[in-house]
Amino acid sequence: KDPNAPEKWRSAYQLFRDDVNQELHGQDIPFSEMSKIHSKRWAELDEDTRMRYFERSKSDKEEYLRRMAEYEEYLDKFYKQDSTVNRVGRPKGAKSTRSKGKSAEQGTATDHYRQTQSPDTDTKHSGAMSTTPSTSSSPPPPPSMSVA
Repeated sequence: KDPNAPEKWRSAYQLFRDDVNQELHGQDIPFSEMSKIHSKRWAELDEDTRMRYFERSKSDKEEYLRRMAEYEEYLDKFYKQDSTVNRVGRPKGAKSTRSKGKSAEQGTATDHYRQTQSPDTDTKHSGAMSTTPSTSSSPPPPPSMSVA
């Protein structure tokens, strides 16, 4: 599960249960008894009040779907950018330029890479490890979204 993804919407019963829990907060009621109270009150709930919970749940779901679409769009942009940033060596899917019998004048992909690097990132001569950050498996949260 992606920790940066929007939180899923709550059902009408979950919203009702949260309201009952707030009402009974501070009382030392065992979980099994609390479950019985929830189900009994839900069964006795009048239709108008029940419909309000369904409407709240429906609006929560619409908000979730809107935020999820924004988040998926953000992920698409992130992974498109990530596929070209911080890549060392040849591009994904490209064939190696090394082959048997290749002349020294033609060079290799590694030679081209070394020629295009600046002296401070050239690990061949300095013996230092590259300071390029590795890509993580989970992207950072988008700047416009708050993590719940």
